[in-house]
Amino acid sequence: MNNSLIPDASRLLQTQLAPESGIAPEASEVSLLLSDAARILEASPLPPLRSARILALYLAVALAMQYHEQCENAENRLARNLLDGDYLYSLYLDLALKWEEYDLVALLAPAIKKVQIGRAEGRPQDELLVQGLSRFVRTESKTLQEAAQPLAAEAM
Repeated sequence: MNNSLIPDASRLLQTQLAPESGIAPEASEVSLLLSDAARILEASPLPPLRSARILALYLAVALAMQYHEQCENAENRLARNLLDGDYLYSLYLDLALKWEEYDLVALLAPAIKKVQIGRAEGRPQDELLVQGLSRFVRTESKTLQEAAQPLAAEAM
């Protein structure tokens, strides 16, 4: 297992966060949020930089969901949690566009919406987010393998 993927993704996201946002998740919190997603990406043939970027995008969504979920339990921090969550969602979309990860956004969008609806109805389904990431990685891995087959045939 590549132990640098989670710290790399965390640093990537942290460098993109506006300092005035004050958002600085603890390393232990990040590890907990990313452990399943990191395993999926580490088992994939995706290049390390792309894997770190995808994991950073996943972290932005996971943190946004976490901030929004905390709104139910913290009246005095309600506005701050809403703003932080919304900021992280917009950063996720901004970075996905910057890094040209359009397919990731398209595949995660239904999962994100189902998780949000489930939470609002009192039946969280957070596992749908990692399942969406897993579908994305399988699709991208298949695309990479198909692209490599003609190259391997030409080399023979």
